[in-house]
Amino acid sequence: SLSLSLSPPDGNKHLILGMAGFINAAPQAGPVPLILGIISIACCVIGILGNTLAIYHFCRKKKDGPTIMYTCISANDLMLSITILFPALSYLDYHAIWSGNLVICGSWSIFWGIGNAMSIFYVLVLSVTRTKALVLPFGGTPSTASIMVAVLLYLALQLTQALVPLLFEQSYTYDP
Repeated sequence: SLSLSLSPPDGNKHLILGMAGFINAAPQAGPVPLILGIISIACCVIGILGNTLAIYHFCRKKKDGPTIMYTCISANDLMLSITILFPALSYLDYHAIWSGNLVICGSWSIFWGIGNAMSIFYVLVLSVTRTKALVLPFGGTPSTASIMVAVLLYLALQLTQALVPLLFEQSYTYDP
């Protein structure tokens, strides 16, 4: 189920996003939000440190296709690790900065949705190129340029899907 609502039905000022289930920035009482907030902050810190080290490592290596793909995967995961901070702080009841701000909430939803889709696509491309190398060891591998063209086209598709409804003030839903 995919939905984006710029005017939540319950009247609060938080953006309801349904790309990976419904996320509502309104804090709730009890120990569960605190535990989720702490776990999310830990994932954010570990993700930022680990992916920064991975990017540093891959940038120092030879620039071949797989190394570029691993760098892209690490950069994408770094972005996702940073975006975890917003819901994490909301769980800990520190959401006053972006509470009700549709620009920040809308930007977060775009980065989160595109980041997840791109992460899956990067792993798909890497798996296909590795499988081709195993099945046809002397068949050659796809050029780095052709792989990057596929990645950029997919990114353009994801951006189009995310931005067209917002630019034309339309909302869309998909309920199978």
